[in-house]
Amino acid sequence: MNKQPNHRFNIWNLSDNGTIVPGEPDSRQRRDGHPSVRGRSKQVRGAKPVYDDLDGAASPLTTLSDLAMLESLYAYGPAVEIELRGKCTTQNGRSIGCKTTEISKDAVRFAYDADSVGDPAKRCDDLQAGTPMHVNLDQLGAFEGVLAAQYLEGFQIAVDHDCKSMLSTKLAGLAGARGISFDQTAVPVKEQITRIEPDNKNCAFIDQKGVLRKGRLINISQVDALITASILPPVAAHIVFNGPRRYLAEVTRTFEIGFAVRFCPPIPREEFSPAIKLSDK
Repeated sequence: MNKQPNHRFNIWNLSDNGTIVPGEPDSRQRRDGHPSVRGRSKQVRGAKPVYDDLDGAASPLTTLSDLAMLESLYAYGPAVEIELRGKCTTQNGRSIGCKTTEISKDAVRFAYDADSVGDPAKRCDDLQAGTPMHVNLDQLGAFEGVLAAQYLEGFQIAVDHDCKSMLSTKLAGLAGARGISFDQTAVPVKEQITRIEPDNKNCAFIDQKGVLRKGRLINISQVDALITASILPPVAAHIVFNGPRRYLAEVTRTFEIGFAVRFCPPIPREEFSPAIKLSDK
């Protein structure tokens, strides 16, 4: 009797090329040229790593912005530094005045308007990551997204999957009209990212329906993670991981026994180490 292939192994067939951390099994090449990773992998991206060793010893870090890091790792559309005024509105009708500082088809970074600084009602400091937001910008129009990160001076929105194509087209036209370079075919400079196995592999996340789910971390980097779970969220869904800090992520791939996500924005370097927890337990 011929043995059937073990499809459970497919979860290790990661999309990105990488090298294995010393002491781990070697990778095997598939027909498509990608490695079948059986151990912990260190992604080769061309700059300085976040952690050079799994003991958490810090090494020099890149100064790329969140948007630039996302572009370099996942072929995101190029970010344009442009100021457009607009409003972000929550589902309960709360309106936040803001202006853009960087825009790509996948994420938009905002600064608060000057009159919002002293008025808590005009800020989003008290909103949770993953909060749905309706965005309306001068010259670009309306689109949907979710709150991805908050900063002292502003916040960042992750654009909904269904709005990315429209936003990319409008952004390219606006950039052309203003004489701003916007080469969508350019290959961004790659960055080196270290993927580790965390000390606490338990994880919990709120899925796209607002239901708390449990899973287990296989490995994690500042920008992505690989998780096993019994119930899988769909590709392009936004989920929020629990723990001491909450992290918003977008599902990029699903497998028979798990799924992959990218964080929106990447986990800050000061919060990333083998001690990171994506669960309250």
